[in-house]
Amino acid sequence: MREHKSKLIRLPGIIKWEATTPPGTSIIIRTLSSDDKINWFASEPYTNPKGSKITSPEKRFIKLSVDLKTENPTVTPVVHKVWIYYLDKILEWGGDAGWD
Repeated sequence: MREHKSKLIRLPGIIKWEATTPPGTSIIIRTLSSDDKINWFASEPYTNPKGSKITSPEKRFIKLSVDLKTENPTVTPVVHKVWIYYLDKILEWGGDAGWD
């Protein structure tokens, strides 16, 4: 058997969340990504709590921006949990192609 060397990185793939949104309220989440924690690149807004493909550029760091909106000051939306599902990406594959 031959050993194959690879370099993997973990990329954000899907974002979803659990929330309470009373009538007249909404939640908009964005991801921001950066390689240096100085210059951040924002995603398109995510509005589907059941899951959306992360659209911010592939960078080393990721953070969230959460906007809670209400038309009635006596009620507010609440975010209970946020999940980011990661994907593996092979950056480099070493050795001969195929397996012995």
